Amino acid sequence: MTGITQSAGCKPFYEIYQVIGVENVLLFDNKNQKDQVKFYYITERVIELEIISDMPVLLYGNLLVKFKNMGTMSNQNLFRITFNTAFIGPSNRLEYGRWNISPENLHTDH
Repeated sequence: MTGITQSAGCKPFYEIYQVIGVENVLLFDNKNQKDQVKFYYITERVIELEIISDMPVLLYGNLLVKFKNMGTMSNQNLFRITFNTAFIGPSNRLEYGRWNISPENLHTDH
């Protein structure tokens, strides 16, 4: 890969919202989970994140997941995905490729 330094990457975290009408209700975020919010190099190409919580997190209906990069001075929006839990198959897993996600800068929240 030309032009990519070894230090290129990000420190991602996510926030899960339930979409109810025009309101988004925060259900869960992992920004304080040190084992998940760590630096990933661009050469790793895959980041697997799990919901790890002391309390059950019930996910149903329309969900919005915002991915952000934890910076030293501020957090930057990376991208977001939306889906309805009715479309999750028996594997209980969703996989998205680069072309299936929406860049955050194309959307504004209301």
